[in-house]
Amino acid sequence: MRFFILISSFLFLFSTIVHAIDEPHIIRQTNLLIKQLQKKHVKPRAIDDAFGISVNQLVIEFLDPNKAIFTSEDILEFNRLALAIDQDIEDKKLTYFSAVNKRFLERITALSIITETHLKTEILLKSSLKITSTEFYQHPSTAAHATHWKQLLQLQIMDRMLGKLEDDELQFPSDSIAPWEEAARKTVSEKYKSVFTEFKEVGTFLETIYLEAISMSFDPHSLYFTPSAKKDFEEELTPERELYGFSFTRNSSNQVIISDVYPGSPAWLSDELHEGDIIESVRLGDGELIDLSDGATTLAELSVVFDASKERNITLISLDESGKQRTIALTKQKVYSDNDVIKNAVLQGEKKIGYVTLPDFYVNWTDTSSLGCSNDLAKCIIKLKKENIDGLILDLRGNGGGSLREAVDLSGLFIDYGPIVAMTDQEGEVHVLKDFNRGSVYSGPLIVLIDEGSASASEVVAGVLQDYNKALIVGRQSFGKATSQQVFPLDPSYTDLSSTFMEENPDFGYANITTGMLYRVTRGWNQRQGVTPDVPLNLTPESENQEREAAYENVLIPDSIAKKMTFTPSAKLPIDLLKNGSVNRLKSIALFSEYTQLLNDYKQLEKTDEIISFDLATELALRNTWLSLYKQLDDYVDTMALNFEPKANLFDREIYATNAILQQYNAHFLERLKKDIELIETVNIMTDLINNWK
Repeated sequence: MRFFILISSFLFLFSTIVHAIDEPHIIRQTNLLIKQLQKKHVKPRAIDDAFGISVNQLVIEFLDPNKAIFTSEDILEFNRLALAIDQDIEDKKLTYFSAVNKRFLERITALSIITETHLKTEILLKSSLKITSTEFYQHPSTAAHATHWKQLLQLQIMDRMLGKLEDDELQFPSDSIAPWEEAARKTVSEKYKSVFTEFKEVGTFLETIYLEAISMSFDPHSLYFTPSAKKDFEEELTPERELYGFSFTRNSSNQVIISDVYPGSPAWLSDELHEGDIIESVRLGDGELIDLSDGATTLAELSVVFDASKERNITLISLDESGKQRTIALTKQKVYSDNDVIKNAVLQGEKKIGYVTLPDFYVNWTDTSSLGCSNDLAKCIIKLKKENIDGLILDLRGNGGGSLREAVDLSGLFIDYGPIVAMTDQEGEVHVLKDFNRGSVYSGPLIVLIDEGSASASEVVAGVLQDYNKALIVGRQSFGKATSQQVFPLDPSYTDLSSTFMEENPDFGYANITTGMLYRVTRGWNQRQGVTPDVPLNLTPESENQEREAAYENVLIPDSIAKKMTFTPSAKLPIDLLKNGSVNRLKSIALFSEYTQLLNDYKQLEKTDEIISFDLATELALRNTWLSLYKQLDDYVDTMALNFEPKANLFDREIYATNAILQQYNAHFLERLKKDIELIETVNIMTDLINNWK
């Protein structure tokens, strides 16, 4: 159940951009980045000791997330050097940077020797030692460094052994512990041998981390982008991206297997790759085969191989269910991703309810003539209105935001006319973004579903519809990000940002800078606090470790604004009536008290999981407890009486009848809705809203 952040994932993340240290170039990039941040950031900070301390904290966090590479003495030294980062920048020096880089490589070299020696012999799997996660994940002293690293290796070996068990296996098979320990030990050993070797051979990626830390010391959402990172960022906000067309995971035997093949993708069209197939090895372009059979490559690294690689062609060696080996050549193509576009359905029950889910506020960056998600939502609403729906549910759960322009346009679909959101810039000027189009596309009963994953543009929409009394907000407190960002090139010769004909030099990279603070039409804000739902709905486990904006370092705090925004809200919704109705209904459902207890058990088990044991039998028992709890939660959802039958709208059904790919997507989508426990109760809340609509 534990998750280890391996340094190898950072290596793969930056492997396409690493090179030998070019000090003059890094110094130039640093100064260009700070110049842009000071010029464009909504709340530029002074380059002083506090700035250096913040940069240092972020660099250490990025380089050593498990607090296992550097010692406590190293940290003291870095803390001392951090106080001179501002002077380094002024004097155009890299004193801090060079010291951290040198020590990092020294520690990697020492740990590689410890790893190779320690993993030659059997690891002890019985121990009475227990320690909290907080105590363990601290930088050890130099004297305790080797012991701490060996303990971390032991935990990873135990994790791999437990991962080999099938879900229905509660004990290790007879005589399996010794060979499984040996196999896991070999895998971990080969893993680190590869990682340490690559670190030494490819040079350093610290320059990227250093520039990222400088950006994020201004606020959590100001970022440094390499050219490839900028491309990935923009592709995240478009419904089409170049993919090979499959997803993957590991099975209980730690083999990499195909978990899904996207209809219409290169993998799907090949007709040679199927769910459950084992990937034995992969070749990027004309490179060497990468062996995946030893379990040494993490899923994070594979994500980079399959999704972020610049190679358009890959070759897979796979085994199908019958054991037949196949060699499959794939070329990246633009693929429609079902997880990235708006989807809708008609939920037929006591009332006919329209349902639309929007995963992010996407926009077409490369074709400005192509309309984004707000236009797609308008089309969905028109289709659903032709079905004579009684109410509409807009699902923004897990929607991390995107284009602010799209959020404003989308809000305007439900508002007759008026302000949507206000934004302050560096000078404190308040700019109000309005819906200028008279009339709305939909004015009936509306619910917006949110959760802790709803952020930024999602919170703009939920907040303004709540302020206008246009929608009932249902779910969990949202994330709490109310800032806007813009991407600027660091190219010193690129001055005309309004020109579409100038080409910037990508060698210097880019800065994604927070340029504005967002405010609700009431002059309040979502920043740090999120949108509070009118009707709370806590029907799925939420990790106590779930971070929100308020937990981030360097989080921005809004200033009050004096500008008044005039808007005309609709009549108040019967919030108390609907909230009490939901609470009483859930209490009356048979077995719901058992489900509530399961959610409480989940939170308690998380606290238990914070105690690290170095005993395999203890960890096995904890693993079995988690599996039992997951199964009970799943079983309860299956017992819920479904109060609606989801189906496609009439217009889309005609399209699906002639397109097998889209028909398959829709079938999967409708099945997911039937298992959505929060949606089941939201339909009940919507029914009450419709019955009390004036």
